Parts: sequence; structure tokens; C-alpha cells
Amino acid sequence: MPQVGAFLAGAVGISATTVGAATAASAAFTFGASFVGKLIFSIAVSELSKALAPHPRAATTHAGVQGQSTASEDAPEDFMLGRFMTPGWISTPDRDHGTAGGVPNAYHTQVRELCGVPGAQLTRVALNGEWVTLGPDDGSGYGQPVQGKYAGYAWIKYYDGSQTVADPMLLTKYGGAAERPWTNTMIGHGLCYAIATFRINRDLFSTVPQVLYELQGIPLYDPRSDSTVGGTGAQRWSDSTTWAATDNPMVMCYNIARGITVGTEVWGGEYSADDLPLADWFTAMNACDATATNGGGSPEPMFRAGYMVSVDMQPADVMEALAATCSAEFADVGGVLKPRVGGPGLPVYYFTDDDVLATQPEDYQPFPGLDRTYNAVSANYPDPSTLYQSRGAPLRTDAAYQAADGGRLLAADLQLQACPYENQVQRLQTFLLKDNRRFRQHTVTLPPDATPLEPLDAAGWTSAENGYTSKTLEITATAEDQATLVTTLSLRERDGADYNWAGSDQIATTPAPALGMAVVPAQSLSGFAAAATTVDDAGAVARIPGLQISWAATGSDDIRAIRIEIRRQSDGTMINAIEVAPENASIIATQGIVAGITYETRGLILPYSGRATTWTGWVAVVAPTAVVTPSTNEVTTDTIAPNAATQDGTIDASISFTSADPDPYEVASVTIASIGGRPLLISAKGSLSFYQDPVPAVSNQSYIGLLVQIFQGATKIYESMTYSFSQSTSTQTWTFPPISIFGTSDAGSSAVSMKIRHYGGQNINYTFTGSLSLLEVKR
Repeated sequence: MPQVGAFLAGAVGISATTVGAATAASAAFTFGASFVGKLIFSIAVSELSKALAPHPRAATTHAGVQGQSTASEDAPEDFMLGRFMTPGWISTPDRDHGTAGGVPNAYHTQVRELCGVPGAQLTRVALNGEWVTLGPDDGSGYGQPVQGKYAGYAWIKYYDGSQTVADPMLLTKYGGAAERPWTNTMIGHGLCYAIATFRINRDLFSTVPQVLYELQGIPLYDPRSDSTVGGTGAQRWSDSTTWAATDNPMVMCYNIARGITVGTEVWGGEYSADDLPLADWFTAMNACDATATNGGGSPEPMFRAGYMVSVDMQPADVMEALAATCSAEFADVGGVLKPRVGGPGLPVYYFTDDDVLATQPEDYQPFPGLDRTYNAVSANYPDPSTLYQSRGAPLRTDAAYQAADGGRLLAADLQLQACPYENQVQRLQTFLLKDNRRFRQHTVTLPPDATPLEPLDAAGWTSAENGYTSKTLEITATAEDQATLVTTLSLRERDGADYNWAGSDQIATTPAPALGMAVVPAQSLSGFAAAATTVDDAGAVARIPGLQISWAATGSDDIRAIRIEIRRQSDGTMINAIEVAPENASIIATQGIVAGITYETRGLILPYSGRATTWTGWVAVVAPTAVVTPSTNEVTTDTIAPNAATQDGTIDASISFTSADPDPYEVASVTIASIGGRPLLISAKGSLSFYQDPVPAVSNQSYIGLLVQIFQGATKIYESMTYSFSQSTSTQTWTFPPISIFGTSDAGSSAVSMKIRHYGGQNINYTFTGSLSLLEVKR
């Protein structure tokens, strides 16, 4: 059986007794006032003082969860009690696989160990600093998809330690890896772990994604649910499958005292069931489950706890952290561990001044030292609303207490590492502040009938000398003189009313800072509109149908361009996509626009930064039909005078036409023919020149390029990049799509100059003829 020195020695909140064979013999011979006073008053302190006392673990640990994963080879085994959060431990290097959107290694995989004891359940996940919602398993093999802005880019899969085979996805994706392949033996049985998978997205994941996992802790044995030990229910200590998750700190402490199995080892005090009297433990557990009313008027358990335990922690330190969540204290009496939660119990012994032995030392301390006097209590605790980071609770003060202390603010600072419940933290601040003002402490010696009394028992004292009437005092320590059988008690003033609570006692708190980055709504291009328009010639004649697209002028500090898309409404065919400078507020689009056809257009802001923008809705518009159309009159010019081309020579020829019609004309076609010789090839290349360059290395064949330039009154040139031709034995004819001449408003001549360049492997003699076909255009 573990002794106080082995398991709980030095732990704040644990009272000891001097009962024991060696101690009794020693005490029988060394009892004296100085010894008793030193022993008793080193222990008889307030609950608040106990909570503030340093101990090895708490001296360097603050409330809050570690924010980043750590390599598991460098970390001891962890497990979760109650609800808490962890980033997990890196059990294998992060890996990449797969292709998406043409990007190799587009999927990033993280495997994290979360709990070294099976049975913990995943309750929530935080991704990159904000809580996210998980959808049902989508069958992809990656687990549950993350909803919202991460939809399609993040998945979480969780195993609770009951798994019997390796994860199929890890086997499929990484089973053949050259380094550290995932094998069938990598099951993790008895280990709770998570797999996080992310698809690359620069806007969502500018760095490696950070994931935090909130778990409901491991199942624990609650003797109140075991019908074989006086409880009600099917739980059995010998069958862990019957256990259940709990937030009750005293149930947690009971399991620690008996020992928690971690892998093949047992972590904890290993107290036997007989050393944990269930009557006392049931009372303590029920006190935690008692109902309290929060500031909103809703009921909740009086005391709960949540804690991430590492097996390198001392069990006594963990029990102390849990005890701090419920104002609990433990007493180890001869190896029997008893708890007390909250205020004192009912007195089990009553005495008067007449019962106090005047022949034995007696001491009275009406006030503690200034170092143990407080009139305000602050507290820090892991707050789920800030992803379990440490957060300060409102300072709990009392004006009357502060006035009694000369107006000085004497604040105690609590670190409630295992209490992620804001309302409960305020209750603890209130309880401990009131309890701390119960200053009176006594040392008295009573007759042998007081021998059964133990630490944490309450006694009622009626004292004319002290003005007490059945005043409740709690026993903090006892010492028995076995020679005389008298018992010396250390007593501290307590009052159960200090632990009363009403919802109105709660102080309103400032809302926790918003998690993650603020979601800025995607910017849309405002004032976007479209209307039918035309492009006119110099005579204000509507010549080309178009779309007038406009939007509200916007600043350009973070706008690179405005993108405009135009599609045909009937079948969705994309007609045009244009990028324009942001300072422009409108454009006229004519390319691909046909009169009388209905189109749809939309706009998008293209920023320099990665901020979100969104398309406008599609706006429908009908291209105008009120444009001039060709007549059926056709004019054909004379042919070009025959010219001959020598090897690598150039023929410059021109052709003119005259017309008495004052209306303008459009050139319907340019026809070039060769007479005699081998077949020729026309190649359309470049923006102004149709010469083919370089010359193809084909012998005994000639190549011709054609450059057409339009003069006199031309306001716009349409150059064809395609051509068609027909071939006969002696004649090649190339017909080019229409080339338009705009703006001719009076009779006269317009000229078309054609430059024909010949490439050939030998001297040849070709004769070229050309004609210019014109279509008269009516207004």
C-alpha cells in the first residue's frame, strides 16, 4: 500500500496525520507545545492558500494548451481526462501524394497521436486557429470533410484506439514509399490518433496547416455506477469496456488513486479499493455533480474538469490540479485516502470549553499573516472559446474585505490548469475568497473520545471564551498521545454558506476575441451593366455591332485589372475574354459580336493580393441590328498587269478602281491567280506581313507570301489570318476573306497594293493576275 511519502507527500490540498506505529511511539516521547504548534499550523491553512502554494509541476505550468505538435519520440505518453484539447504528437513525418488540377503532390497528410489510452472521442477540430465543422465521411478514404471555406480541401479521420487494422488510405498512398513506408503492422491499437489530409490551395494554406483536436477523455470507472459496490449500474472495475467518459474531477482522482493503465504499465498511486472508502468518495463525487445555476439561468454541474495528463507528471500533482477545480482536499490516514469537496461536512463531534484539556498545550491564531490574507482573487484558465489558450477571468473583489485591510488590494492569482469552464472559475474565485476570510485557527487537546476523529471531519464547538455556539470547525490534522490516549486537533474555521452560489453572483465577461482571421466578404464589381451599341464610321454611319459594358469606377491600389467575359446566351459558347485597366469605367466589345444575337457578360476584379473577389452575375444584352449592310452591286476591277518573278524576287503590283457612286464600298475579296508553272503555296504569317519565314527547305517548289495594304480613306484594316484556295493543273487561285475600306464618301479611286514575294529553288517565270471585287454598301 503506498504511503503518503510515496504518492502524495508534499502535495497541496492533502492533509496528513501522525497516526502510525513509529510516529505514535515518537510522538509519545516528544510531544510538546513547540512540536504540536509547528506541526499543526504548517498544515491548517485556507483552501485558497493551498491552491496558491507552489509545487514542482505547477511552478512552471500555466493554464492553456500547447499550440503545436511535438515529435513523439521526444515526448512521454499522454492521455486525456475530461474534455480538453491537444495538437497531438508527430508519430511520422508529414507526407505528400497525388495529383489535383495538374499539380503533383497536391495532397498533404499529417498523422498525429492524440491519446495513449484508448476510448477518447473526438468532439471538435480547430484548423488554422478557428473551430471548423466536420461533415459525414464522404467515402474518399480521407475521412470526414471539413465544411465551409475548407470544403474540398481538408479532411479529418479519427481512430479511438479500438482499431485492429492499419489505415487503408495510408497503406494505399504510402505503402510503397521508398522511405518509411506505411505497413500493415502500423495499426496503433490502443492509441487514439488522427489523420489530417489537405489539398494544396495557396489562398487557404499559406503555411503548413495547424490542427488542434478537442477530445472527450478516456472512459473511467465510476463506482456509483457499479451495483456490486453499493452503486447503481453495470460498470465493473474489472471490465474497462463498461466504463464511461466523465467530467467529474473526483471520479478522475479515484481512478488515479487506483491506477490508470497506459499501455502495459499502470500510472497512479495503486491504492486498493479498500483504501478508498466509498462513502467518502461517493459524497465527493456527488458534490461535483450538484447543480449550479450560471449567469444565464441555466443549470450546469457544480464542478467539472478537463486535463491533458503526461505520464511523466506525478500523480499527486495531477490530483492537486483536479482538486483545485472543485475546492477539494484529501486526507491520507494510515494509507486510507479520503476526499472532501467544497465546504465542510456536518459536525461528527461536539465539544465545549469544559472538554478542552487545560493541562495540554492550546493555541489560537485569530488572523493569518499578511502573506496569506487576500481580498481579491484573479484566475487564469484554459478557455475553449480561445482554443484552450489561457485566459483571465474577471477579478473577484469584495469592498468590505478591502476596507478591512486598510484599502489595500491584496489579490491572489490562481492558475486553474484543469478547469476549462468559465462559469465554474468564477464560482471557485467566490468560494475561495470567502473561505480565506475565515481566519480563526485553534489547537486544542481533547479526551480519548475524540480519538476516532480524522482530518477533514467537522466538529462543533460551543465556547463562552471564544463566543462560539456549536461553531463548525474543520479538523486539518490530528495527533494522538498513545500514553494518555488524548488527541490534539488542529481546527480551522469553516462555513458551508461560503459555498452558496446564485446565478446573479456571476460577473459578465468580455467576449473572447474572434478566432482565426476575420472573413472579409469577396468583393464584386459594382455597377456592372451592359447595353447594345455600334461603332460608327467617319460619316457617323453605324458600321459594326457591339456591346457597351460599364461599371462603377473604383480605386486601383490593389486592383491589377478588370476581367470581362462574353458568352453566347443560346449555348454558352465563350465569345470573348478581355482584361482592361481598373481606372477605365467602360469598354465597347465588338470582336465576335454578330447583329441580332443575345449575349451575356460578367465582370471580375483581379487584385494584386490574394484577397477574395467574385464574379458579377451574368447580364444579358442583344447586339444591335441597325447597321449598314452590303448591297448586291459588285464591281470587279481590271486584272493586274502580268509580271514575272525570278528566283527570290519580288513583284509589286497595284490595282485601282473608280466609282461615280458617292457611297462607300467594302472590298469583298482579293483574288490572286498564277498561270503556269508548279503549284504555289500561300502562307499567312505575322500581323502585317503574310510572308512565310523561314523559307521551308523544300526543293523545286516555290512559295509566295501576300501583303495587302489599303490606302486612301481607310480608317480600319481587317487582316485575314486564314485563307482558302483551289488548285488546277495550270492555275492556283487564293481567295481571302473580305478586307474592308471604311470612310470613302465621294467618287474617286481607292487603291489596293499587293506585294508578292517569291521564294524558289530555281529561276521560274510566273504570271500573276489579280482582281479586286467590291460590294457597294448602302447607308
